[in-house]
Amino acid sequence: MHDSVYAGFDSSIRTCQYVHLTSRERQCLRLAAAGLMAKQVAREIGRAVPTATLHLNAATRKLGARNRFHAIALAAHYRLLEPEH
Repeated sequence: MHDSVYAGFDSSIRTCQYVHLTSRERQCLRLAAAGLMAKQVAREIGRAVPTATLHLNAATRKLGARNRFHAIALAAHYRLLEPEH
């Protein structure tokens, strides 16, 4: 039901208005949600491990999450893990 209703909304309504993640933060969260660790995320985005960790921690903080797993759950809830158009 949720997905069928969601498709009818305008794209500006589809995301959380209160959380603004950068495209890199969203990319890192998507990779973490796919099961990659920080070292693997860093390799995928072509950056150093501390940089990938910085993006993941920034996203976690912006979402108000307790940890990375909670951040992924919140991002999925707000549909922030979907590819950007």
